[in-house]
Parts: sequence; structure tokens; C-alpha cells
Amino acid sequence: EEGAFDKDKSGTIDVWELRQVLADMGQAPTEEELFAMMAEVDDNMSGSIDFPEFLAVVESQKTQAEQLSKNNDLLDAFVACGGNADKTGSVS
Repeated sequence: EEGAFDKDKSGTIDVWELRQVLADMGQAPTEEELFAMMAEVDDNMSGSIDFPEFLAVVESQKTQAEQLSKNNDLLDAFVACGGNADKTGSVS
């Protein structure tokens, strides 16, 4: 529900509200990353995002988190088979 994220009841979500939502999801983006996320979906360049734009940010963040998890799983498997954590070495 939009109201749960739109803390000031403005009808849009600003960068500070976005930061809080992402923190609630266990993420801690930098200020630069936050503004980049906003710019990616803020089609009208208003400096805030409406609810559909917000959903696009959240979906993008979920996808990135899933990909990072998959990459970490692959690295863990590589290391378990004899590779190095810095992605060097080989397995046989």
C-alpha cells in the first residue's frame, strides 16, 4: 500500500522515504545510489516518484539482490572446489 511508504502523505515518494523503505528491506544504498535509482524511474524529473515508479525501483532492487546472491553462491561453490575467494585459481 502506497501510504505505508509515503510518510509525509504527499502522494509521491521522495529520496528520503525511498531510503527508509530500502533500509526496511535490509539494504543500505549510498546517497549517490539513491539518487541514481530515483533518476532511473523518475520519468517526469520531479525529484520524487509516484507509486508505479516506486514499484519499479523496488523490483529492480529485488532483482539486483537476487543476482548478487546467485553470484555469491557461485563463488562459494568455486572456493569449496579449490578456487580462491578473489576469483583466481582453478578447480580440478
